[in-house]
Amino acid sequence: MSVRKIVWIAGASSGVGEATALAFARQGATLILSGRRKERLESVAKEVERLGGRAHACVGDLADPKTSRDIVHFIEASFERLDVLVNCVGANIKQRSWAELDASGVDEVIGGNLSVPFYCVTAALPLMRSQRSGVMIHISSIAAKRIGLVGGPAYSAAKHGLLGMSHTLNEAEKANGVRSCVICPGGIDTEFIDKRPVPVTAEERATLLRASDVADLILYVANLPPAVRVDEVTITPLSQ
Repeated sequence: MSVRKIVWIAGASSGVGEATALAFARQGATLILSGRRKERLESVAKEVERLGGRAHACVGDLADPKTSRDIVHFIEASFERLDVLVNCVGANIKQRSWAELDASGVDEVIGGNLSVPFYCVTAALPLMRSQRSGVMIHISSIAAKRIGLVGGPAYSAAKHGLLGMSHTLNEAEKANGVRSCVICPGGIDTEFIDKRPVPVTAEERATLLRASDVADLILYVANLPPAVRVDEVTITPLSQ
């Protein structure tokens, strides 16, 4: 019988993070769900349990590096291993154009999209390195690959930074059995796009990816044999 995975999902309360938790739950995985919204995390945890997985909701602000360290301490003490880290965190603001962007907006967007994933990686890496195995999967964006104006300059820069983070992880940690994959999705129909300065119509939403589409890809990457690594994937709606 295959060993059920221990999976930490950062940003698990909605969108791709929630869909990924439910996908792993159907495989009987143990999920460590982290995020700031207590009620939403607890709701996802209940659904994970209903689907046959196990869930532990860890409420906290990942913008504080101590939060990710505390989560990994809990994982190590409780399970002695971590098989998969999924970085589904993300942030953007409505005042995102060069004409509107200020220093506080830069800090919010860069911090939420790049610093937080770095905090999670630096917390999880020593455990994966010691067990000589583990998969890290990071949700970037098509904005990291195709420069445009929709996401804004801070968002594009931060998501591009995730590519550098992931690829350097693979170069540095391949000898320790740790693999990293960065996924660059196009538009996804989640609450995240409600923050766009120009509202998205129902017709436009219908053409976007579903969160479950990206979750299925994450599951595929996480379940590959240890000798197989997927460095980077771009997934977009047909219409994009």
